[in-house]
Parts: sequence; structure tokens; C-alpha cells
Amino acid sequence: MVIELNYKPLNKIRMKKKFSISQTAIFSLALVVVFGLSLLTSCEFFQKTGLHLISGGEGLTIESLDGKAYISDAKKTFRYIDAYFENWRLNHSGPATAETIVDVNEIVKDGTFVQIFTEINSDLDKIAMTQAQIIRFCEKYPTWLSQGRYATFFLTKVDSKYFVIRVNRRDDALDVNVRKFEIIGAWNASYGRRIVSLQYE
Repeated sequence: MVIELNYKPLNKIRMKKKFSISQTAIFSLALVVVFGLSLLTSCEFFQKTGLHLISGGEGLTIESLDGKAYISDAKKTFRYIDAYFENWRLNHSGPATAETIVDVNEIVKDGTFVQIFTEINSDLDKIAMTQAQIIRFCEKYPTWLSQGRYATFFLTKVDSKYFVIRVNRRDDALDVNVRKFEIIGAWNASYGRRIVSLQYE
């Protein structure tokens, strides 16, 4: 009597089992991957942007100015004026400017001045404001400055160098300081600090 064995090579059996994944399992795995990626990209660590535009659609405008006003002379607008405006020879007039729209952003991720302002536009000349424009904004839109004594920052350019103007609102009065654009320290995003800049096309 001859007995026939239904022999299948072991390697073929293993190969068959290896690729026997149901369509349901594949779909479930895809959902897990998609959900995981969306969760990671929503985390603050993975966010590219460190700013949140809060003035969108408000049309905050600064009228045309002759540029003659400068901050160290604006004693009616600011209660305290940093002595570095004079020490760094920033106490002089700037160019005349046409009517323009400005944006107000809130800092939502820690960053240095360089990181924060270049995120708005790497061409800093397009967002920098003159001292006269900064003075006028503070006079015209004080409620758009950061509240609770925390700073609002403006970028300005004097004699081909960039500086950051820091305005704080304290007891219904304004204090103004100036900082060098290149300082290394990062600003904490927990306090609602704001950035005012020219709107660019």
C-alpha cells in the first residue's frame, strides 16, 4: 500500500502566514498612524509659528506722518523714557511715511527678537516702523498694547541698525525702553506679550 503525504515546504507556509493581514487590520493601522501624526503636529513643540495674529480684519491704520517726532522727545506720550535712546544716539527724526496698516500679534511660543520678527518677515525693512509711527500707534491705539504691565514690542531701524522698542503700560501710563535687536535672551510666551509691525503685501 502506498501512502501519499500532502507535503508543503515550511518556508512557503511561513511566507503565507506573514502576508495574511486582513484589510480591516491595515485600515486600523493607517488610522493609528494618521491620528498619531496629527497629535504630534498639534503639540507646541512641533509648531512652526510662535505668533498669533489678533488684529486680523481690524484695519488698524497710521496716517501719513512727516517723521519728525522721535521717542526721546515724546514726553507727553511716555511717562518714562529709557536713557539709552540718547546714549545710543537714537534721538533724531526719521523719514516721512505714507498711510499704512499695522498688524498686532501675540507671542505664543518662546523666542528671541530675531526669531520672532523674522518669522513675520525675513525682510525686516518691510515690517520695521519709524519712531514717529510707534509714537502715533501708542497714542491712537493704547488698548491694543499688551495689558497687565507686560511688554509690546516694535521693530525700528536707525542708521542701518535695527532696535526693538519696548512699551509697557503701567497705571494708565506708558513706559518705553529700547533693546538691541541681536540680544540672545528668549521672551517667555506665558504673559501675552505683543508684537506690532507694519502690514506687508
